[in-house]
Order: sequence, then C-alpha cells, then structure tokens
Amino acid sequence: MTKDNIIYCNIGEMQEYNGNDKEKPIGGGEYNTTEVGHEVNNFTKSKDKFYGYVRTSSETIAVENHFTCLSYDKKYAEHVLVVWVVDKKRIVGWYKDAIVYREYMKLDTETASNRVYNDYNIVAEDVMLLPENDRIDMKYKFGRNNIWYGNEEKNKETIRFIEKYEAEVEIINSSEIKGEEKEVLIKQRINQSRFRQGLLNKYKCKCALCGMSLEATLIASHIKPWSKSDSCEKVDIENGLLLCPNHDKLFDEGYISFDNDGKIMISSILDADNCIKLNVVSKMKIMMSDRLKIYMEYHRNNRYKQ
Repeated sequence: MTKDNIIYCNIGEMQEYNGNDKEKPIGGGEYNTTEVGHEVNNFTKSKDKFYGYVRTSSETIAVENHFTCLSYDKKYAEHVLVVWVVDKKRIVGWYKDAIVYREYMKLDTETASNRVYNDYNIVAEDVMLLPENDRIDMKYKFGRNNIWYGNEEKNKETIRFIEKYEAEVEIINSSEIKGEEKEVLIKQRINQSRFRQGLLNKYKCKCALCGMSLEATLIASHIKPWSKSDSCEKVDIENGLLLCPNHDKLFDEGYISFDNDGKIMISSILDADNCIKLNVVSKMKIMMSDRLKIYMEYHRNNRYKQ
C-alpha cells in the first residue's frame, strides 16, 4: 500500500451501512438532517462488489487533479484507497483498490435490488467496515467539503493504522496448514482478538444461551465461518456468538441452531438423554437482531443437522 491515490470521504455514521430501515445516517451534512443519506448502502454487497456514495458540494470528484491511475477519458481513477470518515475525524472503514468516478453513476435495476438507492461514485471489492468500538479519532483536516485528499503525514498515519488493523484481523493464511488443524488455530486466534472482546461486551461476559459467566471458558465463534466470510463479515460482531464450551461445540457441529425469533432448534440426532446432560432445553432463546438473522439463516442452511 502506498501513500499515493488516497481520498478521504466524510459520511453520516451508521452501525452497518446495510440499508437497514431502522437506522439512518447520523451527521455527514445537512441533507442527512431531513433525509436518509445515500451512504446508507456503502457496505452492502451487490453482486460481489460494494458501491459507495459520498455527497460533494460540486456533485463531482476532480479525479484528474488528484490521482495518477486515470482512465483514458479521465472519467474515473483506479487503484484508489478510499477512507470513509465520520465527523470529519473518525475512520469507519475503507475501500482498497477502488474505482472513483468523476460523476455519480447509476446501478441497473437488478444489481440495485437490495439497495435503498441506486447511485454511487465509488466501487470496490476489497473493503473493511470497522466495528463501532474500533472507530478511532484520526484528527483529519477536512475543509467545508465532504472530501479531502490528505497530506503526507496523515496518509502515512492512516496507512499504518490500516496495515496494523488488517494484520490483527488476518488470522491464518499459511498454505501449509490445512483442514481441522487450521480451524483450531483460527478459533484460538479469534478468542484473543477484538472480535472476542466485542462479543464479551455485547453479551456482558455471559453465554448467550445459558448465561454461564465463567469468562475464561467462554468461546467466541463466527456464525458464518471465517473461511466463508468476506473482510467485513469477519469482524462483524453480529456474525458471532459467545457461548459456553458445551453450547459452542453443539452449535459449531450443527446440533443446534436458532430460528428468526431466536428460539433454539435442536437436531433430531440429539436425543433426550444427551439434551439433559448437555443442558439443551427446548425453551431456550437468544437475542436476535436483523443482521444476526442473516448469518443465522446461513447456519441453518449450511451447518444445521436437522
């Protein structure tokens, strides 16, 4: 990653940027005080890409004046690091190797089917959305506009932060480690990570299912496996459960799952005697959010043993 081709984009703050109609951007300009800002879908995946929006005073981005990798007609720049910022100071995420367009673009109806709006001016595949607790104040020097092209000092500081954060998130990529051994190492590293701390905070250091509170034994697990998750899903706290060892193993192996109301689903393979011994009760429930429902649907369809 180099310090060239960087743009900082100020937007309203959201937890997910996934078009949730229960949440609207906070801050980010006067438009967001009365309307739902178009950045509402900046981290919604549409056909394996993310289409971002930043509102500018001129309704254009002067790509030809600030970037080196330009298209022949100077309508867009390639290989740009886009840093998404709230309150003109705190990082919420980034797009790497992005395309930045001079003017607003429109998605076709099919690609935009899971979005609130179909306009965008930035697109990328490699993205990261930070959990709220990790959104640090970088003291950027925006003017009155929602875009800033940085300076050498802040660009270096930002790149160091991104590289360090991604190094902490990236767990095991060694081609020498395969199969079950790799999954064990992944789980070990997850339970030493920011992801675990986020789940401990969310569930108040208790098993999400039974309430057991011996913190040292609680296990943080992804609902959609790490190996199947994109970079945003890997750090999304809603893609995780904090469980005691018994319930973690049962969930991981697909002997239990949860419906959209959070009610436990028990595999027919798990007989009544083992349910008693493993503390599995049909009346058990977990808290369920809209985003957690999406991950749990994946678990029911791909992991749960009916």
